[in-house]
Amino acid sequence: MSERVLVGTGVASADDGVVIAKARVKIPGSIVLSNQPGERFNLLDVKVALQQMREQIEIEAFDSHGESVEILRAMAIMLSDKELFEEIKARMIEGSDAATAIRGSFAKFARKLADLGGYFAERSNDLTGIAERTISHLANEPADEAEDEKKILIAESLSPVDLSNLPENIAGFITQQGGVSSHTAVMARANKLPAVMGVVGSGVIKDGDTILLDATSGQVFINPSQDEMANYRAAIATEVDLSLETPVPLLANVGSAIEGGSAIKAGASGVGLYRTELLFLGRKDAPSFDEQVFEYSRLLARFKNKLVIARLLDLDFDKPLPFLKPAGSGDYFGRGLATLMANPEVIETQMQALARASSYYPETELWVMAPMVVTLSEAEQFLEMAKQYDFDKLGVMVEVPELATPQVLSELFKIVDFVSIGTNDLAQYVLKRPRSTFRSLSDAKHPEVISTVASIIEAGITAGKPVSLCGEIAGEPEAAKWFIDLGASSLSASGALLPALRQKLAV
Repeated sequence: MSERVLVGTGVASADDGVVIAKARVKIPGSIVLSNQPGERFNLLDVKVALQQMREQIEIEAFDSHGESVEILRAMAIMLSDKELFEEIKARMIEGSDAATAIRGSFAKFARKLADLGGYFAERSNDLTGIAERTISHLANEPADEAEDEKKILIAESLSPVDLSNLPENIAGFITQQGGVSSHTAVMARANKLPAVMGVVGSGVIKDGDTILLDATSGQVFINPSQDEMANYRAAIATEVDLSLETPVPLLANVGSAIEGGSAIKAGASGVGLYRTELLFLGRKDAPSFDEQVFEYSRLLARFKNKLVIARLLDLDFDKPLPFLKPAGSGDYFGRGLATLMANPEVIETQMQALARASSYYPETELWVMAPMVVTLSEAEQFLEMAKQYDFDKLGVMVEVPELATPQVLSELFKIVDFVSIGTNDLAQYVLKRPRSTFRSLSDAKHPEVISTVASIIEAGITAGKPVSLCGEIAGEPEAAKWFIDLGASSLSASGALLPALRQKLAV
């Protein structure tokens, strides 16, 4: 398995969603301008640099197309703001060097926008890149030398100005900040540049790491295994053929409405795993009811007359959220439904928002499931809380061996409408493997894991309830055939993998 799999919001066209390349890590704020007498840049230098940057960006806007033109023009106008220059001037008079004054002034303006929230908060991220490029211009830093080898750029954030000036060898990018409504995302889509944005933990990526960037599902594989790369390379080489029929529906794993668009083009019959947690990650406070309704509505609107299975906020050790108090015990402490139930205001707001969005798009069939349920009692508590909402079906994720025993499964299927198997976690916990040694594709084929999956599916068949597979292994053709033979009702995988999966499973 990859050393690590990170998730964020994928931004791509359906045709250009996957890149495998070495990482090129961009270090923010690395340029320092001397404050020593005789070496210090004066206000005139700064004013000229701002003007020259504006002219350069206007030239780039002229050479661009679509929405990129207006975005770059807006960035150019910012550079001529008199209030901005006066702020820089005041900081330099107080003793700051030019770089510190520029960063501080742009950051102040960014905070003002961030405090306004929503659209303006997204715009605040654009200012950081403008500041750094202005400083680079002032310092007369040479542009990155062109390389033949394709690279994936890793950065804390990228502005539209950064994006308009990328070296030709950059084939995609990953950022810790930003989202699908940002100017950067708009320009990435317009230029067919695959990206995953809002990736919590992207700082662990080192320069030179091999990265598999899947913008169709928002996944980032760090130093992926040969099996993972082979599976994706085969998928990239396969054309979409929607005339091919498959034994079971092929659904997509998505984290946003943007990824939903790519999934539909790839032939998804619906969404088998909607990772709602991406709306929560990297925030100090939970998203509001209105924010959630807006995002869920966007996704449901894309899948009219299709199925969407939404997983409530899923927690993991590498995805801590400061506004949640952890709960649970043992290996599962701080994970899944136990922590959600310990924060009732969060889970209730999320279900209310999903229900409201569903009422706007009743043509979309919405199933809602609880993440990482460990005990039958937890499942009962969730269903009791969720039944007041008018969801089409209610289910749970089966990801731990404690929930997969024959006795527990028999009782579980009496109360749920469906079950979804998360093979990644299930395989890891069944085999008692630490993440550092776990291999998602090969370990999920272990006889003990397949036996556990078979028992879950069999219990579902006996109860007449659907069982879906949504782990990474569901997108691997050989294993997918096994699951279908066992009686799985549907398979859900990254949109990038669906064309090849369809071809291999065609009847």
